[in-house]
Amino acid sequence: MGELATISASVGIIVHYLAEHPDLQAHLRSEPDLLPPAIDEILRIHAPLIANRRITTQLVEIGGRRIEKGERLTLIWVQRDNQDESSASIKMRTRGWRIAGRA
Repeated sequence: MGELATISASVGIIVHYLAEHPDLQAHLRSEPDLLPPAIDEILRIHAPLIANRRITTQLVEIGGRRIEKGERLTLIWVQRDNQDESSASIKMRTRGWRIAGRA
């Protein structure tokens, strides 16, 4: 079941992203060979498994901020290599478009 949830989440992320960026969608329709790297880049930035939701069980303080018992948190697990300058985003930038507002 885990694989199905990840696949369906990935499809949803891609469809949602392209629906919000019709210029990119049109560009990919005109150059379908760019679809694989575009999909890789969209999922690199908007990965389906980068966060876990939690509810605090007691009062805690993190980085000087008080978090009350019962507050909902989202823990984001972003790896440093997600922003690696040698990554696909550089290749996308040279094509004149970008993903997720990153220049």
